[in-house]
This record gives sequence, C-alpha cells and structure tokens, in this order.
Amino acid sequence: MDYRLHVRKHPNFPHDVLRDAYRMPTAAFTPYTRVNTHSELGGSTALLYETLAEHYEPGLTIPGEKSNLFYVLAGIRSLLTPGLEPAMKVGPIWGNAMVACVFALAKATPHIWSALTEPEKYGIDCLMRASVVTCSWATSDQNDYQTGPCLAGNYSKHWNPNHVSPHVIPILMAVSYFGSAEKVNSILTEFSYDDAMQKLQDHRFTNILRTWSPAGKMLFEEGGTCYLQNRRTPTPAGEGKGVKFPYLYKGMPLADTDAIFRELLLHNERGGIVTNAEGDPDGQYAYFPEGVSSPVAGMEGMMTEFKSHDALGIRSDSVYCATNFCILVPAAVTAVALGLWDPDKKENEEASHLTTVGVVDFLFKLQNGYVSFSKGAEHHYTEASTHGGYRFAKALWFDALQDEDAK
Repeated sequence: MDYRLHVRKHPNFPHDVLRDAYRMPTAAFTPYTRVNTHSELGGSTALLYETLAEHYEPGLTIPGEKSNLFYVLAGIRSLLTPGLEPAMKVGPIWGNAMVACVFALAKATPHIWSALTEPEKYGIDCLMRASVVTCSWATSDQNDYQTGPCLAGNYSKHWNPNHVSPHVIPILMAVSYFGSAEKVNSILTEFSYDDAMQKLQDHRFTNILRTWSPAGKMLFEEGGTCYLQNRRTPTPAGEGKGVKFPYLYKGMPLADTDAIFRELLLHNERGGIVTNAEGDPDGQYAYFPEGVSSPVAGMEGMMTEFKSHDALGIRSDSVYCATNFCILVPAAVTAVALGLWDPDKKENEEASHLTTVGVVDFLFKLQNGYVSFSKGAEHHYTEASTHGGYRFAKALWFDALQDEDAK
C-alpha cells in the first residue's frame, strides 16, 4: 500500500452519509460546557460535511430530501441564533474549529453566500473575528495562558493535539474568509476589547460574552498573569502579552498557512513507531487481544494519543485519537478546498505519509478490539464509542483523501 494522502479533485459524498448528516442535531453551542455535546461536535461536523458537499456539488438534492442547501443554511442560521453561537471557550472544545471551516467555505461558495442576508453575513463576520482573537489568546507565540478567557483552566498550548488544533484551525480559515493574513493580523493589532464586547452585545452573542467577561480588558489588550477563578483562592495560570500582535505559531507567520497546518498534522503523529501494546512498569497497559496486530506495526507514524500521558498515568486511547481524527480530517479537506494547504508539495511528504500510517493504525485499533488505557483504567472501545462527528470524518478520509480502493 502507498501510505500517503491521495487528494481527490472531486470528493465523493454518498447519499447515505448525507442522510445521516441531515438527521444529526442542528449545530448549536451552550456556555460553560466542560464536554462537547452532540450538537456541538457532531452537529457542527455534520454541517461541515453538508457544506463541503454543496461546495463541490452545487444544487445537490438527494431523493426524498429537501435540498442540501436547505440544511446548510439551517445549520448556519442556528449558529447565528443568540445563545446558540460558539462560546469561544479554550480547551478541548472541538466544534469551534468545524464552525470556522463552515463559515470560510460558505463565503468561498457563491451560491451559499448569496443566500444569506446582510445581517447574517455581519453576524458571521463577528463570530469569525471572535475566533481570530480566541486563537491568538490560546496558541500565539506571545501568550502562554494556561486557561481560556473564562479563567476556568484545563488548557495548555503545550498539551495533546485535541487541546491545540481547535485553536489554530479557525485562524487559518480566517485567512481565506477575510482574504489575507495581513487582514487577519489587522483584526488583532487593532483589537479593542470594549468595541468587541459592544458588537457581541449588539448581536446578543451571550455565550461569548460569558466566556470573555472574566478575563477582562487588561488581559486581552495588554496581557499579564492569569488567575483561575474556579478555585477557593485565585491560582496563577500562565502569562501572556495579550492579543494585539500579528499571529505567530511556533515562529511561523500566519501567511504560511501550509506550514502551520503541516505542523498540526505532525503534532498528531508523534507517537513514534506503531506498536501493538503500550505499558509501563507500574502495570498500566493498553493492548490488542492475543494474535491481533496492526497492519502497520513497526512503521513510524502512530498517533500521539496512543503514546501519551494524563494526570493518572499512561494514555493509549482510541477515543482520544478519534477526537483528533474528527478535527483534522474535515479541516484538511476544507484547507485543500480553500487553497490553504497543498498535500502534494514536497515539504508535506512526511506529514502525508505519517498521517496515513497513523490513520490506518487508528482505524484498525478502533475496529479490532484494542484495549485502551487512560485516566488510570482500561477501556473497551468500538466505533460505536465515538462521538457524532466520526461518521463524517471517516467518510471524508476515504472519499476525499484516499483512492477508491483504500476501503
């Protein structure tokens, strides 16, 4: 097998997968959730799948259903509803990335964009600007806050991919949405907390208002030390310089979207050599049933979450890998569609190869009884254990990023 990405010029969107997308809960968010609800990650990934289908097959309608455009517009309008908009929380809050992909793709698809009203477009602008600011807070080189603006913790940009990718992907999508990295950087350098909060008030985007209010003007505009507010006494949680700087990610300027996306892929494949078991001397183990072996065992490219750690010891966990799969695969297809990332460039050969090896190993482990270990315990996962976005990410992997014979 040729272990690299094979990007199709025209992805396939099977009708049964589209029907499943239409049956998903409409994309919607709630404030202060510490987990990703079905309507957040599942609903937003389904909406992105529908939007990609509409981008590549304008006017698509499948038998017995309303037009695909109907579902796309319904999902976008749900996200613009006050109190249902993305809360822009920082942490393992994965749906934010899918929403940014939807908005960027919608603007790049003329018949979708023209179907929206001017007030709706203004609302999308407001949300995309908020996502740019949130990414700067979370992942830019000048900041090392150990929390989001809600000051509730559970975050570091140095942690595993499921904490990092959701807060880099939206600002890459913003480069397409606003037209250039220069325009996105001007949103940051000209940022006014007071003006931004007023615009959020005007749209009644209460989820973001609740998320951003605890941090206040000083931390956003000038930086300083964060203090967690959900402790008995305020606890230091990192320092930063605020968001009023051009965005840099690990020294890479925002204009180099290709290099930044490549780094996200590589960060997800840092598990090293693919193994059939992981363990340590304390007796914590993840393993296959006897006689089962990964088809790529011994190759470089195992997903990071198969060889990692959490607060209670080792982590080698299929569902954590599924989360990253569900973020990066739809984002990759979108980035290709928008010209933000070119997997055929020579510089991307390593990422293409490692990503393919990692996904082949991950899918096999999820489907063939790999006993995961995380949070100090064994877990017996199957595809049924994954969240709602997995169905659509898996379809995009095979129908947009692999040859037809890959299945």
